[in-house]
Amino acid sequence: MTQLSTPSAPGTPSRPTLQKLPAAHLARLPISDHTRRSCGQAVTGFVDWLPFRLKHDYDQVVTDPIAATHTVRDYRRHLLTRRRLKPKTVDAAMTGIANLYLWFGMPRPDVRSAAPSRRNAPQSLAEDQVRDVLRAAERRGVRDHALVNLLHASG
Repeated sequence: MTQLSTPSAPGTPSRPTLQKLPAAHLARLPISDHTRRSCGQAVTGFVDWLPFRLKHDYDQVVTDPIAATHTVRDYRRHLLTRRRLKPKTVDAAMTGIANLYLWFGMPRPDVRSAAPSRRNAPQSLAEDQVRDVLRAAERRGVRDHALVNLLHASG
């Protein structure tokens, strides 16, 4: 595995490495063993990719939330376009990488989901359904008809 820490000056504590998400941190999370392995694999893939695509230096990637977000977004794009992974697989990898940054004491990188939302766009009424609603409102009175007409006309 690629080593990404740089030697620190004598007498200063060594900087954390991006080698792997510590097992102790993963053990504290309420997740299954499968998810723990997936998180570890996601971090390993990210760490292996970093030396070849790093636009920011190590210090920025592990200390600057903006640099971290940009780097993780680039990795997300790599997984979707170069590796051609499915969006749900990419989202699972992003969760593992987010846990790495939480372990470093940083906020989660601001990376949007790759998988499409499960919510469907609202469906409009068919023309005959709109006509039925308008007629029902008209039967209830002028006020109701005006309100429903206004709602319909405003989209």
